Amino acid sequence: MINNVSADRFLLTSANRVSGSDLSLTKLPVAISSNSSSPLSILSRQLGESSVRADARDRTLTREHLGVEAERLINQIFGDVYQSAKHLHNEERPDTSDPELLERARLATDYVMRSDQHNRSVRNPFAGLTRDQLNLIAYDETGPYTINERRAAFYAVSDIESQWNKRVMRIYDQEAAENIVNRPGFCREVLSHYRSLSAIEQAQYPDDYEMKLEARINEKQEGVKGNDKLFALFELLEIMLRSKKPNGPRDEGADNESLATLASGAASSITTNN
Repeated sequence: MINNVSADRFLLTSANRVSGSDLSLTKLPVAISSNSSSPLSILSRQLGESSVRADARDRTLTREHLGVEAERLINQIFGDVYQSAKHLHNEERPDTSDPELLERARLATDYVMRSDQHNRSVRNPFAGLTRDQLNLIAYDETGPYTINERRAAFYAVSDIESQWNKRVMRIYDQEAAENIVNRPGFCREVLSHYRSLSAIEQAQYPDDYEMKLEARINEKQEGVKGNDKLFALFELLEIMLRSKKPNGPRDEGADNESLATLASGAASSITTNN
């Protein structure tokens, strides 16, 4: 059971698992390609090495232990653990003399500091990377990335998630307008996205997440009647939410608004049709 809805987030995002050879240079961020292909080559190599570490981690840990590891790694870049040493993170520099890497770290800290103050005027230095590439950075504590670089990468994942959330909610609203209570199209889209997530992201969801979505998809429309509609609504809301997904300061309002809009709209539909 979800104990703190306001602290959780929708699952809503797609991703394809990458290998070290799948890292497309065409999708690397413009912000760090100031003069040559050098920074692209450096980042590509770093991501390839991160991918090797991620694959080894995913093969070694069970789903349960991977979920615990995900929580530990996320706590390094969010929550009390991050906040307690925030001033140190803002001063952190990568262990290198490479001016491109030093500049990338500076840009990441600048982005994080402004973003935490709800200032979106600064471009994320990792904008343009795929979700999988961003996750390689965010979850790699032994890699060459600073804490703020990992935080910036995680923020970029949140931006991708938010955009997907907006698209998938159109499917939900359409099925709600047609009084399709079990929302099979919506649930199929959510399930497809869940199955495309990397192992460490999937491990952050309940073990029966996939099973519940499949059950909702296969549920007969005529089998949900009367007060059961309200139960079906909130069961669906529950399985849509991550059990332990941190909110970045600038994202809390948007995510809570999405949840409130969903609940309000669906509840109105239930009331109207009973």
